[in-house]
Amino acid sequence: MKKIIIILSSVFIFLFIAIIVAPFVVNLNKYKGRIITLAKPYLNREFDFTDVKLTIISGLGVEIKGLRIADNPEFGSEDFLSLQNLHIKLKLFPLIKKEIQIKKLIIEKPVVHMVRNSRGEFNFSDIVNDTEKTETLPARDGKKSGKKIGEREKPDSEKHDNNYNPFLAGLMVSQCIINQGQIHFLDNYVRDEPVTTVVDALEIEFQNVSLNKPISMYLSAYLPGETEQSFLIKGTLGPLGESMDIASLFMDINVFFKNILLNKFAPYIPEDLVIYPLEGIINMTANMRGAINSELDIESEIKGEKLTMSIKDANEKIQNVNFTLKEKIKYEDSKGGLVLQQLDVNLNGNAVSLTGNMKNIKTSPQWDLTLSSKINALDEVFAMYPALKEGLPQDFQITGPVNMEMNSKGNMDTMQISGHTEMSGAAITYGEIFQKPKQVPFQLSLKANKIADTVKLESLVINIQNASINSTGTIEGLTNPRVDLVNTTNEFSLKEWGAIVPLLKEYRPDGTIVIKNFVKGNLDDAFVNMQVSSPKLAFKLPASLSESEDQENKDKSKNEKQSEDFVELLSLELLAEKKADNINADMKADIKKGVVQNIDFEEMKGKFNFQNDILKIEDFQMKTFEGDISLAGDYDTASMKWNASPVINNVKVEGIVDSLTQYRGMMKGLFSGSFEMGGSLGNEERMVTSANGSFQLLQGEIENVNFMGTIIDSLLGMKELYKYAEKKKEVLEKYNVTRFDSLEGEVSLLNEKLDLKKCDLENIYVPEAPGSDAKLKGNINIDTGNLNLKGKVHLSPEHSEKLTKKAKPLNALVDEKGSIVLPVAVTGNMNKPKPLLDTKYVLTAIMNYYGKEEMEKGLNKLKEKIDLEKFGLDKLGLEKIWKKE
Repeated sequence: MKKIIIILSSVFIFLFIAIIVAPFVVNLNKYKGRIITLAKPYLNREFDFTDVKLTIISGLGVEIKGLRIADNPEFGSEDFLSLQNLHIKLKLFPLIKKEIQIKKLIIEKPVVHMVRNSRGEFNFSDIVNDTEKTETLPARDGKKSGKKIGEREKPDSEKHDNNYNPFLAGLMVSQCIINQGQIHFLDNYVRDEPVTTVVDALEIEFQNVSLNKPISMYLSAYLPGETEQSFLIKGTLGPLGESMDIASLFMDINVFFKNILLNKFAPYIPEDLVIYPLEGIINMTANMRGAINSELDIESEIKGEKLTMSIKDANEKIQNVNFTLKEKIKYEDSKGGLVLQQLDVNLNGNAVSLTGNMKNIKTSPQWDLTLSSKINALDEVFAMYPALKEGLPQDFQITGPVNMEMNSKGNMDTMQISGHTEMSGAAITYGEIFQKPKQVPFQLSLKANKIADTVKLESLVINIQNASINSTGTIEGLTNPRVDLVNTTNEFSLKEWGAIVPLLKEYRPDGTIVIKNFVKGNLDDAFVNMQVSSPKLAFKLPASLSESEDQENKDKSKNEKQSEDFVELLSLELLAEKKADNINADMKADIKKGVVQNIDFEEMKGKFNFQNDILKIEDFQMKTFEGDISLAGDYDTASMKWNASPVINNVKVEGIVDSLTQYRGMMKGLFSGSFEMGGSLGNEERMVTSANGSFQLLQGEIENVNFMGTIIDSLLGMKELYKYAEKKKEVLEKYNVTRFDSLEGEVSLLNEKLDLKKCDLENIYVPEAPGSDAKLKGNINIDTGNLNLKGKVHLSPEHSEKLTKKAKPLNALVDEKGSIVLPVAVTGNMNKPKPLLDTKYVLTAIMNYYGKEEMEKGLNKLKEKIDLEKFGLDKLGLEKIWKKE
């Protein structure tokens, strides 16, 4: 026994001495050439090292110093890889079985120079040769490697099993460590100038690198611009398995990014992004646990601070952007399921959250997802994501908070959609058409089902201000949708709508209204039926005053309180049909009664048609001013030209004149007439440019002129008649109006000239006697109101007789009917007409009368002195000749 102990002790001492002496005795550098030769078939680069030695005390293995791998000369002259030391520690017991297994692999201070050229090629793309094409090296001294004479070579199928992979077998390392590594990356492929990126203080550690055990990993580094650890990955991965199926690879990995400066990576951000980050800081934490083909849990949080963003196609930058992205997702491969436990995005306080689950993602996706958002400033979101605004009208703007929650459940063929949006706190504008201030109630609710390409709208409710709009029906197709919708409203008040619809503001609408609308068809072939009803609508039409109205009337109009405009029992129905670009529409209107600009009316009915850009008034009737008015006409919406044929029957003319003209209080009577009118609504054209027609005014009065009084005063005021009408003031009665039984007229209008072709006044009231008439013609300037009329006045026989008795020379103006006929003219303007007597004509007639009277006096005196019969002078007919006119 003692001898055995001595022998074993001697062997142990020998082995110990051998272990100590071996590194000094065994010189591996003499195999340097052989090592380089062995590596050449696998490495397409110059490969070298400065020293290699055997290590035993620190662990059986090899230490290589100064290892370097040259770069491709096309990319540069620097080494692709250089490192200070490479330690390879081997496991002892596998060596006994003639197997080489690496226990530890330590790489100290490696430096890698990566280059990408302007064509996008990397300098390491060809570093490894294709070993399948590399010829087997001949054995040293010409001997066959490992094959005995007469021994049959095994086929490939017997050498390894089907899953054997020599590369993976070489990965079996208990521990792999990289200390103080550096990566220098020169990129010539990026836009603008070449960029150099340096990853420093690279620390990598892998433990239990094998095919059958989980690999523990740790990786950290300083990213560009940082002087402390800013990148970290740690966790476990695997087992890899001999097949190395990535999908079944189990992982439990944590990733950390700390204070990453975006400007250092700006050249690698794609230029075509809508939002291009320029500056800022990014922090991220993420954890992945599980396998892709079974269950995988992902949880991460990304924060961006003080970001500066550039918007595509906009010469502006958005600064001080802060965002947070949080996600917690579970993927179940067996069910093809995805559970979104959390997916939250917060952008400057604007939050969006998506939760729910999805199934059968790979085959027939099904989902039950809920999207909720709390947007404090939607305009900021639009600024960050302009694509969200592209589908909106150009003049549409929305600022302020918008909160939304929407749920979608089903699959691509059948799904349910429901949601609610709250926009009461937001300000929404659409040009001059729609302007909703903040704090005006505005909500939108949706509930719909989709089957194939058909959407069944169970309800789409829009609540704004005090109105509730509800839409139901179907929508078929996506490219050119065909709709079948019914839209209805509650009975809502228009009182506050002037603040929302600017076009209504100056009209100050009030009252309630109900709208029902039916729409069927698509953009090329559609039918619309809309009905509007109201028990009472009140409004205020802007008052307009003529520039020629005198200041007194203007002041009166300002001080006078206008009555409220309103309509009662309003009913409108519109039927419209669109075929391609052609629109045909019919509308009916019915109003029980109302007041518009102080005009009372009742039983207003209208029937209208629109086709080929022409709005046609087929029939329009109403009762007003105690009479009837009817109208037919059309309006060309393209040229803005119009024409109309109004018919007026027994209306009080004072109502028309007082309400529609500036000549308030000038006329009275019952007016009837029919006209053909035309004009334009163009900005630079007259509204009325032509008119023709005839009219009648019964029991009329003209309040601002004493027509007959002025004419008779002018007549009897002539000095030639003084001696015949000395008691004129006692005979003639003064009055301030012109009254008549009827006025019949014919007019035509062209531009500013109103041609009065006929103006016959019958039975003009004169205090002395009735029955005087006047017949006038001429024109009236519409712009200035100036009058230019001429004609004759026929005094009644009774009145003429009275006047001729007072002033015998007036007999010179008496016609065969016994009426004094006076030529007259009317000048001045509509506000102050000036009737004028043709005194020249009258004077000529009087002078003729004076001549006759003097000759008769001479004849009578001659009769007294001479006996005409005695001398036979009576037979000469001198009296007849004398008296002859």
